[in-house]
Amino acid sequence: MPQLTEFTNLPNPPFNGTDGVFFNTTIRQTLHMSIGGDHIRIRFSNAFGPNSVTIDAATVALPLGGGSGASAIVPGSVKTLTFSGSPSFTIPNGAQIVSDPIAMPIQAQQTITVTMFTAAGQLGFDITSHPGSRATSWMAFGNHVSANNITDPSTQSLQHWYYVSAVETFTAAADPKAFVIVGDSITDGRETTTDGNNRWPDLVLARMQQNPALQQISVNNQAAGGNRILADGNGPNALGRIDRDVLAQTGVKYAMIFEGVNDIGVVAATTAAQQVIGDQVIAAFKQIITRVHAQGIPIFASTITPFGAPANDSSIQPYSSPIREVTRQRVNAFIRSGAFDAVIDFDKVVADPTTPSQLAPEFNSGDFLHPNVAGYTAMADAFPLDLFEQFAGGCRRRPPLDARIGSFVFVAVAPSNRRVHWLPSAHPSPLSPSPPLLDVSIGSRYPLFPASPLLLSTPSTRHTSARTPSIPAVVLVPPRYPLHDSAVPDATPPAKHNRDTSMYPLPTRATSISLPPAR
Repeated sequence: MPQLTEFTNLPNPPFNGTDGVFFNTTIRQTLHMSIGGDHIRIRFSNAFGPNSVTIDAATVALPLGGGSGASAIVPGSVKTLTFSGSPSFTIPNGAQIVSDPIAMPIQAQQTITVTMFTAAGQLGFDITSHPGSRATSWMAFGNHVSANNITDPSTQSLQHWYYVSAVETFTAAADPKAFVIVGDSITDGRETTTDGNNRWPDLVLARMQQNPALQQISVNNQAAGGNRILADGNGPNALGRIDRDVLAQTGVKYAMIFEGVNDIGVVAATTAAQQVIGDQVIAAFKQIITRVHAQGIPIFASTITPFGAPANDSSIQPYSSPIREVTRQRVNAFIRSGAFDAVIDFDKVVADPTTPSQLAPEFNSGDFLHPNVAGYTAMADAFPLDLFEQFAGGCRRRPPLDARIGSFVFVAVAPSNRRVHWLPSAHPSPLSPSPPLLDVSIGSRYPLFPASPLLLSTPSTRHTSARTPSIPAVVLVPPRYPLHDSAVPDATPPAKHNRDTSMYPLPTRATSISLPPAR
């Protein structure tokens, strides 16, 4: 997840100069993949740069030994990246680019090496990175993008990613999907093993890869240490990055948020201040749910895990406070209330049963906020993998149709030579004997009216054979909601209102429904 680099996470001198960073520098970074595929492309981001940065050359290869953090690559594995056909590209401020797809078969959970060279570097010190990489990266002066190892005397290493933002995998396998997790340092892997890839999402991915039905679901970790829902800090606020980090990602069919601890923890431990922040976090959760559901994507949430210290000693854990604990419990009550499609109760997984405001001793990393690897493992083991099957058809809740006067639905696909009853709410009743009968054709628009649901029905048809096929689907696109193929609802019809007409509620978002003939 790209974020603005804090001053303390900039590269060390000499790669951090007097007026900019990475002059004449090669950066080699390793990335842990999710699902396997035949082709990949690399995404680079300059989202937070105030000026442009030029990638003069870039390659992708396999790390020697196969693990994260290696400076050496497998000889002969290097592939040159291009961008719109060119080996170099200047990324404007605030922009991102993707490389052209390259043929590079990879396996699920495999690690790859991405190496980039920038001759001019970037002016200033506001650059785009992901400081909490938990993976070792390497830097050296000069162009070494195709070198088997980074061995120049200038070579340095650190545990950050710079500019590289994501890897997109192309696979011939049927119906690949993405599961995106928005989180803070607990999801980003604070207190995990450097180059160990044992964050809790990594461990969930490992479990998923053991299940053939889930092997084509990638796990996209969009977490940042210190992240908050309501305010920028280490990374943009979660409410503000939902579009970029969830909805704009490729192939997203599931989403999750596990945040809130930093919102509560940085606000004063007074009853008044905590009442306000608790209300604001809950309201923000509702906004996030609405926006994700608008795309037909189910969204899961985790309860906020404990951050209390013994005797609420804030010198041990600055967030620790009985007043903040009240807010945590109040927000967790909302998370458990059913507003989200599903809840993963990590609070109960890692809390001390005898002192629920604290992490269990066996799961405490030592700072009373972040779990240790054993805690992350317990969290991953508790994640219910059946959620992916349960929500394979999208979220259960649909956004309301914008049925104001002057609105319309657009018929994008229609059965040929068929007619349907169009029953706007202005019509007195779907049981009326003569509802308006309209020809349905591609490109037709029909007005909407407020007050009651819209209904579609097929005209009465007499059949002599029980094997008569269903009418092809009619696709209706309500205004403000783009057509989205991941949100096809159950087409099970309700009970018939009479013997001649079978009524179907109009889907409440862009979608398709099948209209079988009435029997």
